[in-house]
Amino acid sequence: MQSEKHLGDYFQKRSEKGKPGLPLFSVTMNNGLVHRDTLDRKTDTNLADEEHLLIKKGDIAYNMMRMWQGASGLAEQDGIVSPAYVVVAPNSGIDPLFASYWFKSPRMIYLFWAYSYGLTNDRLRLYFKDFAKIPAAPPPVADQRRFATALRTSDQAILQTQELIRAKQRLRDHLVHGLVTGQLRLSHFGDPIRSRSMPFGWKRKELIELARILSGGTPRKDNPEFWGGNYPWYTAKDLKSFRLAASQIQITESGATSGSRIVGPGTILILVRGMTLLKDVPIGVTTTQAAFNQDVRAICANDDVDPTFLAYALVGRRNQLIRMVTRSGHGTGRLQKESIAELPILMPQREEQRKIADLLTTADTELALLHQQLSQLCSQKRGLMQMLSRFLHSNDERTSPP
Repeated sequence: MQSEKHLGDYFQKRSEKGKPGLPLFSVTMNNGLVHRDTLDRKTDTNLADEEHLLIKKGDIAYNMMRMWQGASGLAEQDGIVSPAYVVVAPNSGIDPLFASYWFKSPRMIYLFWAYSYGLTNDRLRLYFKDFAKIPAAPPPVADQRRFATALRTSDQAILQTQELIRAKQRLRDHLVHGLVTGQLRLSHFGDPIRSRSMPFGWKRKELIELARILSGGTPRKDNPEFWGGNYPWYTAKDLKSFRLAASQIQITESGATSGSRIVGPGTILILVRGMTLLKDVPIGVTTTQAAFNQDVRAICANDDVDPTFLAYALVGRRNQLIRMVTRSGHGTGRLQKESIAELPILMPQREEQRKIADLLTTADTELALLHQQLSQLCSQKRGLMQMLSRFLHSNDERTSPP
């Protein structure tokens, strides 16, 4: 029977000082090791390069205060890191890429927590001497590399999809702003605006001239006959997407008529009260009959107005809407009905409205499909990590915390 091995049998601590001119990296919980200047947060350092730690390609750096939360990362090139980190170098029995995924597995995260010391979680620290004591039984290197290759391929697919989503989102936002203001035009409808305030044939109207603005409400919560029905009941928590198909809470027809209001599909919902308004104005369009609470207003387009175009026109005016938000006495954001009603909207003829709405709907559909693809890829990645965990568990069931 082989004697039990530990991480100290597979990793050595690297304590070499940094060298001038090497890139500076930071450890993150979600993205591993990244260039420090790519981080949004302020991370200036007064330390000289030589006062940092050297990290070589294939090494792994970890934040000893956050290792139990997944704060570790693989070095893809030589660099330097904060002396507050721990740098470990794998030996020949460990594939570095495999180790970077291994350290993110649920079992290892648990062991990192179990071997950390501190009175509370926010004071836990995993020093190398304790890291080295953690029981470990990695699979053969050939198996390590198969897992690592599969997981790296999965990560690359996720990254590429995320980049495509960001590019599509930028294009969609550009199209929304341009098409609803006349700065972009569909070719067969005329030229975009140049010096004029709006394209020929368009009209400037206040929102109240184009739609009815309705208030919502909350049925009595002590009446079970009002709750759990077939009507979505939208609140601030539900306005997370442009197409609104479901809500967290449903109400009955009697609940809607007693304390709320039912609107049809194609109704625009806009948040008018809540902390969210201090940074964003959520806007969505119902796809079914629905009800809504008092923090939301419904905008029901007139018969001669395409409701989807009007919704996109409001999205295109989001920055203006944010500027209209006021604070109540306790700091909550508020968007007054009068302000919404007076919002100026540029309106093309009905046919151009419809064409613009169709084009932007297509762009949103493409984005939704990409998000669905990303969700599937992330699910596949979780499946691979679960396979890795099961494989490691079957490889060594002796691993246990102290």
